Amino acid sequence: MARSEAFQPVQSLERAISILETVATRAQGVSLKELAEAVDLHPSTVYRLAATFAEHGYVEKNPENGHYRLGLKVMELASVLMGSMELRTEAQPVICRLVEETRETAHLAIMDNGQAVYIDKREPMDIMKMYSQIGKRSPAHCTGVGKVLLAFEPDEQIEATLKKWGLKRYTATTITEPEKLWEEVRTIRSRGYAIDDGEHEPFLRCVAVPIRDYRGTVVAALSVTVPDSKFTTEYKARLIDLVQGAGAAISQRIGYVDRAEKEF
Repeated sequence: MARSEAFQPVQSLERAISILETVATRAQGVSLKELAEAVDLHPSTVYRLAATFAEHGYVEKNPENGHYRLGLKVMELASVLMGSMELRTEAQPVICRLVEETRETAHLAIMDNGQAVYIDKREPMDIMKMYSQIGKRSPAHCTGVGKVLLAFEPDEQIEATLKKWGLKRYTATTITEPEKLWEEVRTIRSRGYAIDDGEHEPFLRCVAVPIRDYRGTVVAALSVTVPDSKFTTEYKARLIDLVQGAGAAISQRIGYVDRAEKEF
């Protein structure tokens, strides 16, 4: 890809990337000398960069021969990407059925750095398009998917997220007090779903549920969003039932087994 004239690469970062990419091509490992020759850098420079990668787990150094190879941290990052790709693939048919049945917009999101990130979006052809898009980030404390993802994290992680992002007000119904948010977290954990009562966008309502993987860990959230004018008590109950059913179906497709349900 051609670079724009305004682009100013960071030399040290480009050097580090070249080292990591070279190590990745040598399945049996590569010596410091070979690595320095491959990236055309002085061995001392390569040593410092490779040692930094090793310190963070991206590269491992064989204690017997001193050769470098990729570390488990790379696999960890790759598994996150592959997991989200697999999740989208398995979720798509379920989400499409949910959209067909409700004629409403559905979102699939994951948590990243204390924010909800949309990884899929499906909407009927005959409705007004929403601003949300794949890859867009949303606050965790005032969106349906965000509140679900937040609620099923450990308490200490929730505290860290609140400390980092705060409780910004977006509408009159946004939760801005920590005590009320913790109450909401307990409610979501108890009933198994979240409601966005116009807390991020004033004229939209949302029902969201957790998606669990084979370990029972919440790895994503599924939601359906509707205009506030349609969100009657009866319609809300119907949406909760449909979204929970879809969430359970997706969870099952990625390996989750409801142990409590299996016992009966």
